[in-house]
Amino acid sequence: MVSNKLHVPGFSTVIEVAKFIPNIHDLAVFIHSSPHGPTILLLYVDDMILTSDDSAHITFVKQKLCKTFLMTDLGPLHYFLGIEITYHPDGYRLSQQRYTLDLLAHSGLTDTRSAATPMELHLQLRAFDGIPLSDPSHYRHLVSSLVYLAITRPDISHTVHILSQFIAALTSVHYGHLLLVLQYLLSTTSRGLFYSH
Repeated sequence: MVSNKLHVPGFSTVIEVAKFIPNIHDLAVFIHSSPHGPTILLLYVDDMILTSDDSAHITFVKQKLCKTFLMTDLGPLHYFLGIEITYHPDGYRLSQQRYTLDLLAHSGLTDTRSAATPMELHLQLRAFDGIPLSDPSHYRHLVSSLVYLAITRPDISHTVHILSQFIAALTSVHYGHLLLVLQYLLSTTSRGLFYSH
């Protein structure tokens, strides 16, 4: 990961010199192809991730960027946008444990019992079950946070999808099932994804 403090214009010029092509689906992603494999550069505000199997090309790109911009090389990626990356001999792991703990701390959850599953089996939620919530903003904030958490937690994806369908007409029943997801997260904060080599 590289921290990039821009002090002169010309990022696109430097990228073109390094033979990167913008991705047509995401303008913050640039790709360079070579016989050694692709090099991918991702921009996010003033940070960037540079990854490739071609270490020589990564060194070349870093040198080109450092000649134009004030930059700091932060070394291998360990934490980015709430996602923790840990490296192992047989692969690497993505988790959002810190993000999950922060979410639980700010959720207002007072019942610290854990749940075995994020949702009851064969549950059928309806739009008008229960009493409408007087202030739905807390529910909406929690559900949007869970949507982001589902990046590394496919075990909650289905439940979050169901709960997000009721954003427009929230009731106490929906909120109760949201609390069940939070209780499930209490006992599963360290779960994540593992990618083997």
